[in-house]
Amino acid sequence: MNKSLKWKMAGTYTFIILATLLFFSWMILTSLENHYIESREKAYLTHANIIGGTGQEMLLSGDRNSFYFARDYGDKIDARVLMLNSNGKVIMDSFGEAWLEGRLIKHKEVNSALAGESSAGVHQLKDGKHVLYITAPVLNHQQVQGIVMLVTSLEDIYNTLEQVRGQVILLSFLVGITAVLLSMFLAGVLTKPVQELTTGVEKMTRGEFGVRVPVRSKDEMGRMASAFNTMSSKLERVEKARREFIANVSHEFKSPLGSIKALAQSLLNSREDDPEVYREFLSDIDLETDRLSRLADELMYLVRLEEKGVELKRQEVSVLSLVEHVLSLLQSKAQAQNVELKEDVPEDIKHSLDADLMVRILFNLIDNAIKYSPPRGGIVLVQAREASGDLVLRVQDNGEGITGDDIPYLFNRFYRADKARSRETGGSGLGLSIVKQAVQLHGGVINVESSNKKTVFEITIPKA
Repeated sequence: MNKSLKWKMAGTYTFIILATLLFFSWMILTSLENHYIESREKAYLTHANIIGGTGQEMLLSGDRNSFYFARDYGDKIDARVLMLNSNGKVIMDSFGEAWLEGRLIKHKEVNSALAGESSAGVHQLKDGKHVLYITAPVLNHQQVQGIVMLVTSLEDIYNTLEQVRGQVILLSFLVGITAVLLSMFLAGVLTKPVQELTTGVEKMTRGEFGVRVPVRSKDEMGRMASAFNTMSSKLERVEKARREFIANVSHEFKSPLGSIKALAQSLLNSREDDPEVYREFLSDIDLETDRLSRLADELMYLVRLEEKGVELKRQEVSVLSLVEHVLSLLQSKAQAQNVELKEDVPEDIKHSLDADLMVRILFNLIDNAIKYSPPRGGIVLVQAREASGDLVLRVQDNGEGITGDDIPYLFNRFYRADKARSRETGGSGLGLSIVKQAVQLHGGVINVESSNKKTVFEITIPKA
């Protein structure tokens, strides 16, 4: 396809150049021909008028002296001199050919002279040679008494034109060859970026997302190449994220499935008769099944949040009511781990929010805070305030903190700062990803600050 485009462009350029060259060659040759002939016409019209003026009476008389006069003058100017009467009949020929005398000449140049106007015209003879006819009226008292007609060859002009034409053809041939080579070169230069882009696209269709093309200019092709490289980089990152996601999902599902498989095989191979033992095994299987179900639910929820065109059901809600609702849901879990839940939220704060999403945000943040609080003396504090119309929410715990190396990756899917403990508590590594996506859907941002004995997640949601 690229080669086809290259040859099409080369052919187009060659045609345009050659057509232009041929046009100008024709213009030059035509101009030269017109210039030479017009010069010859002017010169011989002058001669015809001189002959008609100086030898008027002698020529009209038709005596022998007029013949010698015409012959001598014709030899000087290399022309045949004819004298015609007022009817257009030949009465004298400088070549002395008897057959021509008395013949009526009806050329248009003769008719013009009979009408009182000098005239000139180019004629081609039967043998292919070109001659110039010049006629000038011989006047007496404003009456046409006769006509002086000159006939001269134009072969010298056409021979010169033929030589010029040969040189022009040779030059055109050389220029044409140069035009073809130049057109091919230019077409190659112009289509090379297209060819590189096409090759890049073909590689991408085969799954090679890391391909790049050189940016050779700042014009449209250069911007297209730059856009292609940007798209390629994004696709490469998407492909990498997709593979990591598949690997992480596989890993996350493999752990509970492996546990279920091991427990089921233990039951099948066991000869134990105690029902309590079977109940314990089935309880563990039930826990692992719940873990799988939570993982699948959170994956589906995250996918829904990441879909384009998600519409929030925003309405003015009491922030204190949302916080108290979430705290009530997690109160029993906090008590089981000896963690105290506190809130510092003014009653009058209302904000335009999607209540269901905010419950999910707060639930995940507070649930994480409970998990990572110390088993004795743990405190989780939820605060809210307004700043220039924006809602600022803070969830703080007094746990062991998060290292600076882990903070940039906290909101990545399946990332765990403490992997062993997260698996023990049943964490999927998706909670904070859901939180970030939900906050961004509200147009907000989330930040993390952590030290040795404190971790704070702060959310800022602007006015709708």
